Amino acid sequence: MDFGISTALNLPSYNPNAKKYSPFLHVTSKKNKSFAIKPSVRNVAAYKARLNRTVSASLKEQKVVPSLSAYPNPSNRIINFSLNPVGDDNYKVRISNTIGKVIRTYEVGQQSSLPPVDLSELPAGIYFYSLLVNDKMVETKRLILQ
Repeated sequence: MDFGISTALNLPSYNPNAKKYSPFLHVTSKKNKSFAIKPSVRNVAAYKARLNRTVSASLKEQKVVPSLSAYPNPSNRIINFSLNPVGDDNYKVRISNTIGKVIRTYEVGQQSSLPPVDLSELPAGIYFYSLLVNDKMVETKRLILQ
């Protein structure tokens, strides 16, 4: 019984992007400044070496960054902040409105959470809370008050 698989396997496939993006191809130049692409075995080894250097460099550069989250979000005025601190740094939480005006700033210190924050005097809308580590902004997230 033939389901047509053998005929499909015998058909040549065409990929117009294979020459552009293949790491196994080597680019050489001619005298008239046009480029010819030729397969090269040496290029494969160079590609693998470059890839290994890039991966090992990116692994060395990865740093653990502190993060801040607020819940419940959207909120009905009472918000809890949870912090994942890293190291002995000075942490602050800054709440600002959509145009960037700072509404409040809270010192966190080394605790992993702040006491619940009451924002009942603020009108409903979208606000932003930012984590500052040693007075440098690390991350900013959106907070919705209902």
